[in-house]
Amino acid sequence: MLSLAIARACAETIEEKKEVDSILISMGYGTGPGEKQKVPAKDRLALAEVLKSRPKLKDIAAALGRMQKIANKKQKEKTEDSVTRSDVDLGNELSNILPSELALLKNPITRKDFYKKFAQGELLQYSPKGKEKLGKGPIICCIDTSGSMTRRDEQSKAFMLSILMIARKQKRAFACINYSSYNEIKTWVFDKTQKITPSEIVDMAEFFWNGGTNFECPLNKAVQIIKDYEKFKKADVVFVTDGDCNVSDSWVQKFNQLKKEKVFSVISIQIGSDERTTLEMFSDKVVNANDFFDEKVSDAAFTI
Repeated sequence: MLSLAIARACAETIEEKKEVDSILISMGYGTGPGEKQKVPAKDRLALAEVLKSRPKLKDIAAALGRMQKIANKKQKEKTEDSVTRSDVDLGNELSNILPSELALLKNPITRKDFYKKFAQGELLQYSPKGKEKLGKGPIICCIDTSGSMTRRDEQSKAFMLSILMIARKQKRAFACINYSSYNEIKTWVFDKTQKITPSEIVDMAEFFWNGGTNFECPLNKAVQIIKDYEKFKKADVVFVTDGDCNVSDSWVQKFNQLKKEKVFSVISIQIGSDERTTLEMFSDKVVNANDFFDEKVSDAAFTI
């Protein structure tokens, strides 16, 4: 019985460490022993205690660990796909050498010519050029916390924290807007030099309005953040909902005009529904999915 108890305690400790690490990564901390930015012991212990006492946070942390792996994979794919081979110039970057030049290396007669050209940086090689500029701008996450999102809240908060992880890694400004009914808005704004504390992470993850749904208020708040904070210019707004609501024609017209003036974009994620009519009125892209682990969601949100 003692052996079983010890084994169970060890398993729980390992699982608890994974949960704590997932949240700390979102805060921008490294969790490995060799990483420069070490996690303060008091922060780790405080977070572990919070997770023990709040089951919802444990569920969020569990989903977060899985979602962070997806986010990291998508970011890696984005970086690899951002380079294409186009023009040809001279150099000695082996990964970009033209096949015709590599043929010199295979032939014993021309091998010395290859080495000479390599030493002088005169081999013909592809000149890598970016297909497009990698997105490195600020991110504003609008998360629906209306009553209908209750059963999806853990996933939606894990999704939000995964985007925060990307922002922190790339030193991008980040804001979170938890919204519900008219004027039910809770906002957290972080510039890219700020440290995010465990208490702020817990607040963002746990906060839930449990009201109705209003689209105009959170998007107006997003625009206000873009106007008020220099570091939120040209932001990507990620708008998450599982519902629908009416928006006025005058509001749509004004909002879309502001998008052009302030040069920001809106990606909307509609969870658990095929409805997209309203979202298409103000979004640059709309994704419908059954849950946040759907690849369509990660393709749209984790590559911005």
